[in-house]
Amino acid sequence: MYVLTTSLNGRDNGCIVRDVMVIDSDQKKICLCIKKSYLSCCMINRSKKFNLSITNGENEDLVQRFGMVSGKAVDKFEGFRAFKRADNGVPYITKNTDGYMSVDVDQVIDLGTHAIFIGKVTDEDSFVVYKCKVCGHQHYGWLDDDFKCPVCSSGRDAFERV
Repeated sequence: MYVLTTSLNGRDNGCIVRDVMVIDSDQKKICLCIKKSYLSCCMINRSKKFNLSITNGENEDLVQRFGMVSGKAVDKFEGFRAFKRADNGVPYITKNTDGYMSVDVDQVIDLGTHAIFIGKVTDEDSFVVYKCKVCGHQHYGWLDDDFKCPVCSSGRDAFERV
């Protein structure tokens, strides 16, 4: 499962995407299909860019925030701090994720109720692993500012990227 995020004219939005296909691994091309009535679809059509955050299985909170309400009705990023901005200016999720990829859209295929976006991965940081320098515990995914090691309770500064 992925959290698809996009940004347009200073507004951020996102939705849950279950399937992403690699269609050309040499050129790093992927495709995904989303419902045209989603705000994210409209925003991607105009901005031609999005990010995909790769969830790590602990995603109930992400599903509630990005999958259960419409971005047309609420600001999904209001009060949400577990994200950073990629070089493309689009947010990516840092909590309960194992990485992200940034995509520039090359082609849009209109399927009536849905749209297929085909694009090139321009940046990626996947399967991030940090190791505690105190006890050796390995953590998969980003470390939030208030992260504590579940084994020795050391803070974020005790971890190094592996």
